Amino acid sequence: MTVSKKGENAPSNLRARAALAFYGAPLVVADGDVAATPTLEVALADGLRLAHSDPSVAGNLPVVLARNRNVDVAELTRLALLRGEGQALGLFLELTDELSGERRFTEAANALRDGRVRRLKNFFSFDGRFKPLERDLAEMNTPTIARRWHFLMNISTESFRSYFRKGTAPTVSLCRS
Repeated sequence: MTVSKKGENAPSNLRARAALAFYGAPLVVADGDVAATPTLEVALADGLRLAHSDPSVAGNLPVVLARNRNVDVAELTRLALLRGEGQALGLFLELTDELSGERRFTEAANALRDGRVRRLKNFFSFDGRFKPLERDLAEMNTPTIARRWHFLMNISTESFRSYFRKGTAPTVSLCRS
């Protein structure tokens, strides 16, 4: 069993990915990774933590939020804050609104702003630090929204747009039902 720095094991990461896929994230998962699907809010809260180590999860969180507009934002906020992921949730709520062109989550995102946070940290690191050369790449690629939430990340706005277009595009079936 693989264990990450935060003590999360690989099976729980697989379950979190599978739950996000169940709610519409175009993530590759194996059958049986989720025995019982958690609520949407639990799946998203777990996804916030996993996003720090899995850029494809980070890229697809706005997809899941946009495809599940009925999410209980108050419950999601409560769960995110319990997990220490309020800042990350604010980022993804605001990013979803920008990508979708809607203002569904703006109020909830604004409520998560923490004026005490001032230092930029590496989103894809559990301790917020950078390895050699990571900071330079993150400085070049970080979306403006991520900077507003005091994150640096080596994933561009265009990458998020690409995930969003692919994940929210209407699907067409070429087979008869």
